[in-house]
Amino acid sequence: MTHPERTTTDKHGTTNWYRVHKCRCDVCVAANREYQQRWRDKNRTKINERNNHRYQENPEPWKRAAQRYKENNPERYREVKRKASDKYWAAHPDEKREKNKRWAQNNKQRRKELDRNYRERNRDKLKEQRRSKKEQTSQMNRKYRDRNAEKIRARAKRYLSEHYEELRPAMQANYRARQDQTSAVAHRKGLYWTGPEVELVDRDDMTLSEMAVMLGRTYAAVVEMRSKLRRGDPKALGLVGRWETDK
Repeated sequence: MTHPERTTTDKHGTTNWYRVHKCRCDVCVAANREYQQRWRDKNRTKINERNNHRYQENPEPWKRAAQRYKENNPERYREVKRKASDKYWAAHPDEKREKNKRWAQNNKQRRKELDRNYRERNRDKLKEQRRSKKEQTSQMNRKYRDRNAEKIRARAKRYLSEHYEELRPAMQANYRARQDQTSAVAHRKGLYWTGPEVELVDRDDMTLSEMAVMLGRTYAAVVEMRSKLRRGDPKALGLVGRWETDK
């Protein structure tokens, strides 16, 4: 019976040419490597059982071989070890969580040192992450306020009416603080309002403090003008060309 790998028509790039004819060209070496890989994948359980049995009988040669491989291939060894570790912990997430928790509890000082070193090495990266996260949060909040302006205003008014007495001291302190902050840069204090200024106050994408600083007005003046617009004051609406809304 003729073996399928030992026919006379075999050429380069076959396991027969590699084994029988001892050819070591690139295509024959690649073909033999591919054949061995297929065989190992097919017989993985058998190979593991055989190796475990041999290791238990005489572990010293295996340990020496592993040490030599580690010394001669440090990068490859770390890569293989990392992949095996990632695969194991992916299959045992609860065990990994408990292990990390125990390590953190037993090495508090070491963990603080590692955290501090990481922050020092990645100062710019962490700063950029915080800035990006803050910007994304701001955009999401702005979009939500734009879609639900009336709902938010009604909810805030209802909450204020229900908790006015307990919120009053903090509101007064906050009002005075913002008034003092904007009064120092209010170069248009006491002047007549213009149409572009009132249009800016009517926007919902800025805080009242930001509007006051940008316009050179006090915080109290901006609050009052916003209140007039909300009440439908004819003069305030006329500055922004909205007379018809009052008719």
